[in-house]
Amino acid sequence: MQRFIQIIEEDERFPFVPEGTDVTFWLRRVTDEKTSEMVERHTRRITNKRTGASSSEIDWAAVARDRLDYALLDWSGVVGSDGKKVQCTRDNKLKLPSAVKSMILEALDNNAPSAGALEEEAKN
Repeated sequence: MQRFIQIIEEDERFPFVPEGTDVTFWLRRVTDEKTSEMVERHTRRITNKRTGASSSEIDWAAVARDRLDYALLDWSGVVGSDGKKVQCTRDNKLKLPSAVKSMILEALDNNAPSAGALEEEAKN
């Protein structure tokens, strides 16, 4: 069996199903360039008024929020407190429980689909 490394494509989508749930999150991988844009957008320059030295401060929480919003394209099985389905909007994405958001971000880093998995999916 041949093993491949897949190039990240802008229109790529893959499902992530948290264990023990009937929920599916449709994700896309985040390119290095897109991550750099997010980091730059949430970096501010700080100048020490006494010494004149400048440094950078990155709001990593804001970067994580942008990354989640960019990567999470759609979902099924997510409901509001009334039990009704909710749309996959930025506001609703940010209302997901912290543990779920962490699982999604971890899935982006660790569980991106392999070429073999994509080939199998294409056959079906």
